[in-house]
Amino acid sequence: MMCLAAIAGFCDSYGLLHFKTYVSFMSGNTIQTGFLLGQGNLQAALIAFAAILFFSSGILLSAILGSCAWYRPRWMPFVLAAFMLAVCNILTNYGIVDKYVGVALLSFAIGYFNNALSHVGSQAVNPDFITGNLNNGIQHLAFALKNKPLNNAQGPWDTHKHRAVLLIGIWASFLAGAFICSVLAVRLGGYTLLPPVAALLLCPLYLYKHPDILA
Repeated sequence: MMCLAAIAGFCDSYGLLHFKTYVSFMSGNTIQTGFLLGQGNLQAALIAFAAILFFSSGILLSAILGSCAWYRPRWMPFVLAAFMLAVCNILTNYGIVDKYVGVALLSFAIGYFNNALSHVGSQAVNPDFITGNLNNGIQHLAFALKNKPLNNAQGPWDTHKHRAVLLIGIWASFLAGAFICSVLAVRLGGYTLLPPVAALLLCPLYLYKHPDILA
């Protein structure tokens, strides 16, 4: 989950650098859409709304395919997302990608793998719902400081402190991904998206070695 959060943060930084738009932070895009519409800047509002539309489309397709018997959740969402990121990187590198196409590819890819992992134990998590992860993490931290027992604990290790570390760690991973993209963009240039592509392709290998994760 921390890896997915870092990838989402990385892609958001990439979207800001190249398209001046978030590709995973839909709260920000919703605010931008409303604000820009109020300012009469329809073109900029359309870019932000396109990100919301394709992000939602990715989630929708993922939910539909997830109920199909032939669907393989251990590798399909990661491989498809990696392919779309690679296509976006190639098109951007050669200067032949329209900003709408770039935003569509990145937002759809992140929306698609958004539900690839929805729980860690019994704790609901989301790689790019940063406000929610941070809010829930701080709440668990408050309960840990009060020594309050965890009602749905999976074992003696599963405590409010454990979940606070997990959720705040996911938030920190998103922040780290955004930071890493900003740094690597200077060094990798047109190949900036290669690290998240590689990370997405490694996720299925990790899941196959840990079959209990999506059990």
